[in-house]
Amino acid sequence: GPLAVQLARWRLDRLESEEVDGENQERLFTVLRKCIDRLPPESRWTVEEHYFRCQTLESIAERQGRSGGAVRMMLLRIRTALGKCIGGKLETQV
Repeated sequence: GPLAVQLARWRLDRLESEEVDGENQERLFTVLRKCIDRLPPESRWTVEEHYFRCQTLESIAERQGRSGGAVRMMLLRIRTALGKCIGGKLETQV
C-alpha cells in the first residue's frame, strides 16, 4: 500500500544519498517503525496521514477539528519524540 511505497522510497533515497551499508539502513528502518508504533494513536495517525498518505496539514487539521498551525506544531513535537526514540533505541543496540 501507500505506506510500503513511501518507506521504500525513503530507504532508496537514504541509500543513494549516503554511503551507509544496507544492514545499518535496515536497522534504522526497523527502529523507526517501532518508534512510530509506540506513538499514541492520534499521533501515529497524524504521521501516517501526512508522511505516508501525503495528506496536507489542512486536510488533517479539518478532520481533527484543529488549525493547520496546531497540526504543524503537533508534527514538530512528534518528530522530536521520534528522534529521541530512535536515538535511544540505536544506543541500546550498540
